[in-house]
Amino acid sequence: MPRKGYRQTKEHIEKTKQLFQEGKIGFQKGHPVYGGFQKGHPLYSKNGCFKKGNKPWNTGKMTSGASGKHWENSEEIRKKIRGKNHYNWKGGITPENVKIRQSIEYRFWVEGNMARDNYTCQKCGQCGGKLQCHHILNFAEYPELRFAIDNGITFCQDCHKKFHRKYGIKNNNLEQIKEFVIRNKC
Repeated sequence: MPRKGYRQTKEHIEKTKQLFQEGKIGFQKGHPVYGGFQKGHPLYSKNGCFKKGNKPWNTGKMTSGASGKHWENSEEIRKKIRGKNHYNWKGGITPENVKIRQSIEYRFWVEGNMARDNYTCQKCGQCGGKLQCHHILNFAEYPELRFAIDNGITFCQDCHKKFHRKYGIKNNNLEQIKEFVIRNKC
């Protein structure tokens, strides 16, 4: 078969057409046409199908395209294996902190803080990017203020890390925020 960039002659083109029609070459250049199992193969038969008694591995199995029956009850099945009925259920051990931070109320709190701060870091002024909301009064110590919009400030990821490196994770307060934002401008 010709290589890339090789100009084929009319004679070569005619010869290739003839070989293709005879079944000696297939769609892939130089490869023979697949005609079933060759003689000597244990599943060979004259008509190219399986021998009598030999069945394909997927006989009787449901596939996604088989008249749609496979997917008929999928919604019911999904409902049956939720929560306590799921094989991976470990007794509802998700920590309270994780449940709160994944809740819709927390998401509204984050969005509200970022919108109020115009999606801008209050320390370095970065607009957009990887922004995070920081609780002014601790999340753990003030559960009643967890979702209060005025108990949050928007920092970029780098400034948020810098704040916690300087002041730690616990016992943060408004004075620390003011000192960090005003006195330590980038």
